[in-house]
Amino acid sequence: MHYWIDGQRHDFSSLLDNEIHALLKPFHHASTEHVFCACQRTDAPDTRLPMYIRQNRSTSLSLARVPRSGNEHHRSCRHFDIAAEDAARLGYDDSVLAVDEEGNQVVALSESLRNSAGATEPRASVVRLGPRAVPRRIYARMTPLGLLHLLWERAWLNRHVVGKVPELPDLVRRLRHAARQIRIRGLRSAHWGIEDFLLLQETPALSTARANFAKLKAAADKDKKVLALAVIEDAMHLARLVDARQRPTLRPLLGVTVRGGDVGRTFEDLLAPSFERALSLLHVGARLAVLALAGTRTYEGTPYAIVENVVATAITPAWIPIDSSREFEFTQLLVAQGRQFEKPLRYDAAESVFPDFVLEDTAQPVPIEIYGMGTLADYAARREKKRSIYQDAYPGRHWEWDVQQEGRLQEWLRRHPLPAAIPSRQRQ
Repeated sequence: MHYWIDGQRHDFSSLLDNEIHALLKPFHHASTEHVFCACQRTDAPDTRLPMYIRQNRSTSLSLARVPRSGNEHHRSCRHFDIAAEDAARLGYDDSVLAVDEEGNQVVALSESLRNSAGATEPRASVVRLGPRAVPRRIYARMTPLGLLHLLWERAWLNRHVVGKVPELPDLVRRLRHAARQIRIRGLRSAHWGIEDFLLLQETPALSTARANFAKLKAAADKDKKVLALAVIEDAMHLARLVDARQRPTLRPLLGVTVRGGDVGRTFEDLLAPSFERALSLLHVGARLAVLALAGTRTYEGTPYAIVENVVATAITPAWIPIDSSREFEFTQLLVAQGRQFEKPLRYDAAESVFPDFVLEDTAQPVPIEIYGMGTLADYAARREKKRSIYQDAYPGRHWEWDVQQEGRLQEWLRRHPLPAAIPSRQRQ
């Protein structure tokens, strides 16, 4: 999460609470004149959104949005206040996502974190967003896949900006910071958030394994489940995630025991067939971000967890989520060229139309589409629908790569170059 403070840009995801407090203290009584949110695509001074500094119950200082400005922030910003129509596009009714008085995102999960609770299917209803819109399903709860997308987006890992690609410690810091701002509806304590139950990838520099053990023990003592988020590097890495009894395990990634319950089953078995496409992308150089929900147990005083559900999203080495090998190739090119772009995430929306990418370093945002399944009749119809939507919403501004016409990306770019990047002060 980035903010402008007295003319300097700061990344709060890399700071501890006491460091944030020290940074904000000099401006406590004049924050809206010195502190601005940097979530928008332009750094022009007249587009920065003023923030104010508030003192929390713990006496530490934090930032809050100015009243009635929630819809002006970027969707991936923690200060964004989602409208009912926007929530429906992500597959939810207006009770699933809310913002509390301290600016934290409050979510209603489809899976209970009580050990005694079994898996539940989120209840769906059908709505239309406008008189000509097709009916779509919306849910009263967020699934684990939706939560994975929410964490990824709030950590700004679905956006690439000019600069160094984050290393693993930076990834963990961003996810930890994002999790701190997400609360779980239904828990008795209003102070419990996703971070209290989220085990993250082992990173010695951040003592992540020690923190994971403390969270796992605390969850077991409270009879709660845990969430475990880790990145699998490649297919060989995935195949090695088994313990001595040939059970799937995330211990090499987390530093604590989070494993499957069945001997002879791998994590690939647990993910297939629901995430077969994501698994296949490991063979073209992609990685796999996995989020597991696991019930806690204790054996001779040592806590461990058994996986009950696991979801996955394919990502690039720059952590950008992707849905196909063509998207992988295109994303690698954008990163190599130093382009600024976003990958819109689908959450739990099956019917909604999202662009594959959005270029953000152009005069105006440019939606990007990669069409690669021209032999399927339903896909061809969806392609024409997308073209119609983009023509109405972004006349003359959308860009596409039709793989059926030309499968070589460089050749397609020679004939259909991408819009040029411009300085941020000239963007709208």
